Amino acid sequence: MAAPDQSFPNYLTTVNASNFVSVKLSGNKRSNNYPSWKRQILCLIEATDLVRFINGTIPNPAADSVTWRTDRVVLGWILGSLSDSVLRMVAHLDSDTARDVWVELDKKFGEANNTAPPRPQVPQAVETEYEEQLPLLLRLIRREKWEAAKEYINNHPGAIRDQKTENLDTCLHLLAVSANKPYALDFFRFLSDKMTEHAWQAQNILGDTALHTAVRTGNDLATKFLLDECCDLMHVRNNDDELPIHLATQCTKEGSIWLLLRKMGNVVDNKTGFQLLCLAIEAEHFDVARGLIDANPELVYLELRDGTSILQKLALKDTTGRKRFSLWECFLSAKNKNSSVHHSKKNDHVLLVESLFECLKRSSSSKTIQIYKDAMLTAVENRSEIIVNEINRIFNDNQIEFSKLEDAYGNTPLHLVARLSPSHKLNLVSGAALQMQREIQWFKEVEKMCNDVYITERINLFEETPDMIFTYEHQQLKVDGERWMKDTANSCTIAAALIATVVFAAAITVPGGTESSNGYPLFSRKSAFLIFAVSDAMSLFTSTTSLLMFLSILTSRYAEQDFLYALPKRLCIGLIALFMSIFFMTVAFSVTLYLVFGREKGWILIPVAALACFPVTSFLRQQSPLLVDVIYNTYCLRIFKQKKTIR
Repeated sequence: MAAPDQSFPNYLTTVNASNFVSVKLSGNKRSNNYPSWKRQILCLIEATDLVRFINGTIPNPAADSVTWRTDRVVLGWILGSLSDSVLRMVAHLDSDTARDVWVELDKKFGEANNTAPPRPQVPQAVETEYEEQLPLLLRLIRREKWEAAKEYINNHPGAIRDQKTENLDTCLHLLAVSANKPYALDFFRFLSDKMTEHAWQAQNILGDTALHTAVRTGNDLATKFLLDECCDLMHVRNNDDELPIHLATQCTKEGSIWLLLRKMGNVVDNKTGFQLLCLAIEAEHFDVARGLIDANPELVYLELRDGTSILQKLALKDTTGRKRFSLWECFLSAKNKNSSVHHSKKNDHVLLVESLFECLKRSSSSKTIQIYKDAMLTAVENRSEIIVNEINRIFNDNQIEFSKLEDAYGNTPLHLVARLSPSHKLNLVSGAALQMQREIQWFKEVEKMCNDVYITERINLFEETPDMIFTYEHQQLKVDGERWMKDTANSCTIAAALIATVVFAAAITVPGGTESSNGYPLFSRKSAFLIFAVSDAMSLFTSTTSLLMFLSILTSRYAEQDFLYALPKRLCIGLIALFMSIFFMTVAFSVTLYLVFGREKGWILIPVAALACFPVTSFLRQQSPLLVDVIYNTYCLRIFKQKKTIR
């Protein structure tokens, strides 16, 4: 065992633990964050070479020794990263070395205590054993024996307040989980006549009231009932300083959010409103966030502790994207100008952005301009088209130079857009090659917006130019794009070669054979034979064209700039030519059936035409989304537009 250092490492007192540990151990077993907390605190302890203080390789240090002082530092890091409720759990320990606290936390929140399956999967024996340990009233409620529970309460009124689980849950907490059933609601009403104000606000070990529990489980009926009976519950905070409405914004259901907002009315202060706004955006409840901004426009000027504005946070959560449409949907939209393709409703995110800019435009102070500048850098890096377009228009109106923007590390907008897109934006485009194309398009568009011929040569604090960052960040995407393009070309080359072979052979051995005297086809005087000849020739020419296009893709150099136009153009031509060759080959085959086997009977065309539609429509249905993407991204897409002012 290595002896401890003889002198105290003074550098430990300068270590900022918050740089390593960004989360506090909450103690909430439903949303257990112990694994992520443990990983972060371990990184800090391992980085400072102090693992021996938590793994048991050194004995308990003597007081006032150098080892004891070092142990105090490690213990301080651990305790400083705990929430108030968890801190109270370890306060009772007789020995309070870093290892003792570490072991106690692992016992309470480690895998063995937090990986239990959900209740429906719990074995009946275990479930029964748990219920048998509960006080009688709670046991009756859990087993939904309502009449027996009512009789027990009539005989023991104090049980409503006194009987609790090991987590200090009262009967209200248990009812808040199951009160979506008619009988449970009826029991809730029975309790309301016997409850005191103190009993309504009873909190469990996490500081949660029954309203917290109802909101957390998404029980709208229980939430409404509790608010009607004791509206003060919505102002009670738990051990993590969370109001019930804070928990509501973290749930997928929005019913409880609107219910609580209507009850709170104008009572929401700026601090609470800002917390709600951030949580609503984080959970993508954009309509709720818009309601908060409309009710209190001052929220848009507030910032998080790290200086992040709401506009920046919204740019990080931009979920807008172009929906992929098939050729059939595009055809229908061209016939119907009021269709959703051309006139789709603005989603909640877009409406929230509009509300946000409406509020910001009421002020032209230096703070507002700074919000725009910071948000512009964030929006460019996170590919938020709508925010970039609107702020760019504001910059033009206020004569602000886009190329002069820089972050704390000297990164210009071009440096930031050179980084790889967030995955949720990158995945909007199908195929690695088209994703690479979109990345280059963004880079080129931002370069145009900068309007500075030297912008590509500017370096940041790390002495990196935008081109250097782009090449480094997109190395893997470029490799994946090359592989995707070659795989696609290989598959289509085989199909095109087969079609060319078949239609060439069909041209040599014409339907029905030839006349022995002069070698002319027997059906040469039939009008249907002319259709066969033209279709066969068109199929041969288009399949050959497709084959050549895909071969040129296979032999391309695959430079970064090739992904912008050259490769997508060849892919587009190859796919269109391949589709045409399939179509004409099917027509030629159908005409052959009509001439040779149908003996020119008209009725044979009906089943032949019906069956011929299958291969054509199958190819069209499967490949048209890709074809539409290639055409749109290559020839139609313009990321930044001069848009009208949002009203």
